[in-house]
Parts: sequence; C-alpha cells; structure tokens
Amino acid sequence: MMDAIPHPIFFKDAGGRYLGCNQRFCEMLGHEHDQIVGKTVFEIAPSELARIYHEADLKLMEEGGAQRYTSSVRYGDGIVRRGVFFKSVFCDNLGVTAGLVGMFYPMEFLLDVIEI
Repeated sequence: MMDAIPHPIFFKDAGGRYLGCNQRFCEMLGHEHDQIVGKTVFEIAPSELARIYHEADLKLMEEGGAQRYTSSVRYGDGIVRRGVFFKSVFCDNLGVTAGLVGMFYPMEFLLDVIEI
C-alpha cells in the first residue's frame, strides 16, 4: 500500500532506527529495503545531512506532534536535492511516543505542482 504513494515515506522507532520505508524512499537513496531497515540515519546519509535529520528527529520526539522543515537529501545518483520533510510522531497503545513517520517532498515535485 505504501508503495502506491509517489513520495518517499519512512518510519523509525524511538531509537532512530528505520522500521520501514516505501519503494520510492529506497529509489531516492539508491539502497535496497534491507539496506535501510534497522539502520540509523548516520548509516545511510552523509554525516552533515544526518546531523540535521537527527537533531530534527530528537526535537520532534521530545516535543511530540508534527514537524515540517526544508533540507537537502543526497540521492543515490550523488546529486543533492532540496525539499521539505514532513514528520509526525506515533504512539504505542499506552500513549507513549514509539517513533516517527515521515515523508520527503522533493522540490522538483513542488515546482511541478505549482505549474499545474
């Protein structure tokens, strides 16, 4: 079902390890699904970008709710592209924050939408 979504989607546990993602996220990073699941952002992204994502994740996990910010992603082809991250926490059945789910909206997609 998630693979039907045309945007890169991912979700992480409270420790920052990827629990899963859709095919578009894999294609964006140039990794197979099993090369992402169980890893942290520091294991799949360049360190300067990983720090940005990690700090945003920590803030979101601490504050709860949802978050939106502009950043860059190094794609599997080596090109760094800008876009917007949308993230939100999810909770376990006791209401305790258990992780986060996120989506990256590439700037080129935003430009296509604006032109419509």
